[in-house]
Amino acid sequence: MDDSKYIVLDPRHQQRESVENAHDDDQEQDIINVILIPQAGLGAWCFHGDKWNELCACVKGKKMRLLPIEMKGRNTRYHEKPLESVNEVVDEMISELDFLFSKASTKQRYVLFGFSLGAWIAFELARRLEKDERYNNPSLVACCGNRPNHLCSEYYDPDIVAPRIAQIADAKLFWKAFERRYGENPEMTEEVKERVLKNIRIDFLQVETYDYKATMEKYDLKERLESPMLCVGAKNDKRYHAMDFERWPELCSNASKFGCTKKWIRGVNPNLYSDELVEGTGIAKEYWGTPHRLIVDYPDELIAELQNALREIF
Repeated sequence: MDDSKYIVLDPRHQQRESVENAHDDDQEQDIINVILIPQAGLGAWCFHGDKWNELCACVKGKKMRLLPIEMKGRNTRYHEKPLESVNEVVDEMISELDFLFSKASTKQRYVLFGFSLGAWIAFELARRLEKDERYNNPSLVACCGNRPNHLCSEYYDPDIVAPRIAQIADAKLFWKAFERRYGENPEMTEEVKERVLKNIRIDFLQVETYDYKATMEKYDLKERLESPMLCVGAKNDKRYHAMDFERWPELCSNASKFGCTKKWIRGVNPNLYSDELVEGTGIAKEYWGTPHRLIVDYPDELIAELQNALREIF
């Protein structure tokens, strides 16, 4: 596989995969690349670990390869200047990851998965790829943890106090607004906050300047995707209204049985459940986060829905 800074594999899984490949006589086997795009403020690391790697074996007889995405300005790419708009991100991802989408890769298919901001990026990436005859269409586009792209206006943002936090110049007020939305992470020291503030602010600038209609007109795109879609929302996630999440099918024209499949999962909010309901989940009553952190703290239900979708598609 071609190298790209955009792809940061799980080091432990990467080692296992290299061992497996050394004993693999069939180098021409079909490969399904699952491209995982994180939410604002997070990076490729949130898709590392045994739970996410379970996806690799979910379709019998198929080789599944997880490709977690690392955006400029985050984690391993901290010193690179982050891109300021969703359009710039999609432009560069198409250029950098061309080899994954190209029709020349006859033995490879791909899935796009995005969470929160990543969902909007996945949708726009899919719209652009579907239009370009050089590329295969995605086998599946999973847009999770967000309202649909055409409801990108701040009018639909549930945060009526500060829907545009990228514009908050004062650092203390920025973090106050951030923590009101996402919880107060005990690992985020003042030193860490100071170091990541500039880049995380640009992540939210991508969210807050994104314009579905303007993007469609700029690139002459269709309103709806032709590819099948999976949309997963978490109950009690305050970052999107349930009635808005239900409108994802408006952006899918796929006529297959799968079409646009919507799923609701429990998500993370231990205070709403009894001790019996959270037993064995790893969720503690003193959990500081919100359901919007589920890809990091409690991805089990989301992964299960993605596994079911992959089995049905492939």
